[in-house]
Amino acid sequence: QPGPQVFVSYIDDPRMNLAIEDYIFKTMPVISEVKNSKDTSSNNSMANSDDPVLTNNRLFLYVNSPCVVIGRNQNPWRECNLPILNSLKIPLIRRRSGGGTVVHDSGNVNFSVMTARTDFTRDRHARMIVDSINQLPPLVPGPQREITLNERFDIVDLQGNKLSGSAYKIERQRSYHHGTFLLNSKLDVLRALLHRNTDILGVVEGKGVESVSSPVANLELDKDVFIQAAIDGFKNLYGVDDAHPAASNKSVQITPITLKDIEGIKEIETQYETLKTWDWTYGQTPEFTHTIPHPTLDLSAKFLVDKGMVKNAELIGEDAEDAWKTFVFVRDMINRDMLEYKGNEISGFIFDDEIGAWIGSSIDGS
Repeated sequence: QPGPQVFVSYIDDPRMNLAIEDYIFKTMPVISEVKNSKDTSSNNSMANSDDPVLTNNRLFLYVNSPCVVIGRNQNPWRECNLPILNSLKIPLIRRRSGGGTVVHDSGNVNFSVMTARTDFTRDRHARMIVDSINQLPPLVPGPQREITLNERFDIVDLQGNKLSGSAYKIERQRSYHHGTFLLNSKLDVLRALLHRNTDILGVVEGKGVESVSSPVANLELDKDVFIQAAIDGFKNLYGVDDAHPAASNKSVQITPITLKDIEGIKEIETQYETLKTWDWTYGQTPEFTHTIPHPTLDLSAKFLVDKGMVKNAELIGEDAEDAWKTFVFVRDMINRDMLEYKGNEISGFIFDDEIGAWIGSSIDGS
């Protein structure tokens, strides 16, 4: 439907919410409807530039169960602690927008503002959130703290702690800006999931976008208050009155989304299944090397990986010659371009169980 709309998801499956976001984005009408209240008898001519415009912009709000979400062009082996993720059974998801890695849980709210490409700016909708939070009345649940934007358009508190980053996507005639706002997240878990001890897990080098590390904090605001504030901000920017788009008492259509509401939508189902695959999550990773030091031997393993497939392997150090003898099947699988960069798969082709366990646990904990 045309006109500005808000969608609030009551689904906590992170892949499903990303699939819904993609569907809303791709089905959003891209041409604004212009209402010329001054001349209704004209022969379908466009209105004057100062006439009110009814946008088709969208706001999508959702809260996910725990997961780690990486950007479209990021390397999961570099961005997060895969062994911890896998041991805790926390899903890793690659989204379709750029930007850095974020941790989702029930203590943060994700917002996505979609507009026509011609209306895209990097800061407008972050400022929309900031202004709405700063204008909250006294006595709402949660501390009253002023927030602002930094030079990267991250939303931060006045001490510079990051509350929400930003990621963007521009596709044909549409664009969106989305972020994850920290309200009452488990920051100790967040830090553990994103921290890699390179002495144990090795050094990853290569192509792909690296996240910018920043100090983070919770706003400690009730999530329902945040959701309403985001809706109010969107309404103030793009809302309309039933009688006239220029009226001061603005409103937008608000639609809740449940699993029942999306049953049978093929595009959402297809996108959801894609987001679950190893090929999408890991197999989209640009070329990189992963050098893993052995904890006790004079030995390091170095893998060259592209699009999730191992292209080369070498062992370095005084103990490399003996260890290399256990890599016969690994070398054969690489030569046949049949070896995915999975810890349990690579370790299964290594003759020595101890070396195999070291490699597997360092790659992804398997």
